[in-house]
Amino acid sequence: MIWRQTVMTIPNLRLALTEWFKSLTGLFISGILLSFRICIRYQMLKIMECFEGKGYYCK
Repeated sequence: MIWRQTVMTIPNLRLALTEWFKSLTGLFISGILLSFRICIRYQMLKIMECFEGKGYYCK
């Protein structure tokens, strides 16, 4: 019922699509940043283990 009301009025549909796109883009960007941070943390752990003398992670 709410969906029909949204479809009936074009500006509301445009606004809803814009909000949905913004939230989707925000989720996408935060996901990329999160994976980037995890990757950096993993690399830092590798480097720290390398400096501690466990040289099998060294490349």
